[in-house]
Amino acid sequence: MKTVLYTKEGKVGIITLNRPNNYNSINDDLLKDFGEVLDAAMMDKEVRAVVVHGSGRGFCAGADLAGNLGRTPRQVRDHLNMNYGNVVRRLAEMEKPVIAAVHGSMAGAGIGFALACDFRIMADNANMRYAFINIGLTPDAGSSWFLVRAVGLAKAMEIAAGGEKIPANECQRLGLATKVVPADELMEAAMEFANTWAERPTLGFALTKKTLRYAANHSLLDTIAYEAEQQVIGLSSHDFEEGGTAFMEKRKPNFIGE
Repeated sequence: MKTVLYTKEGKVGIITLNRPNNYNSINDDLLKDFGEVLDAAMMDKEVRAVVVHGSGRGFCAGADLAGNLGRTPRQVRDHLNMNYGNVVRRLAEMEKPVIAAVHGSMAGAGIGFALACDFRIMADNANMRYAFINIGLTPDAGSSWFLVRAVGLAKAMEIAAGGEKIPANECQRLGLATKVVPADELMEAAMEFANTWAERPTLGFALTKKTLRYAANHSLLDTIAYEAEQQVIGLSSHDFEEGGTAFMEKRKPNFIGE
């Protein structure tokens, strides 16, 4: 059985972490399968938005520590850089809206996966836990990068060094969750959210994502120049032409993401 499943429902690609007996903890097979599935979703022109969720009782418990038995600390470092890093990068750079549908618990590197998505819909019984500190480790899989940018350094220190569970409602208050819904409505809410984004101009979304990520790490003048370059791409697109025409004709635009 593959550790990550990929299905489609209309214009939405659905990615399922599929190690339910292990709380979807991350092993080498899952990393390989996840990377392949993300590539498939990115290349699929019929897919305009992506939902990532976990099977069984929770989203993802983080790394399967048994998988690192026999690796030296430096081999673990290289594994994090090459394999975890590649999955997080694919999620973060996906040129389509990516929504994490989170139920139960997300912990460790599973948080890196969730925060690399553009939006997070959390069930009201879900929680987030930076559990690294509880075994004497530090955050990985990009989870520190995303956390600091979401909540600021002081709050990030409290969360990551505290190692406590953060319930869904608190995640929403902090800006770590986009929306909190009843647990039995999670996938319905995530799919409705994804379908809304699937009807929007996907290319414009990709350009916006790139621009905001650039702005987070560059000066004002550099960002102004970067924005201008991204506008060249947007102004040359079908979706810009369609959006303007639909506005003038007072009708709903038919965006195709190109």
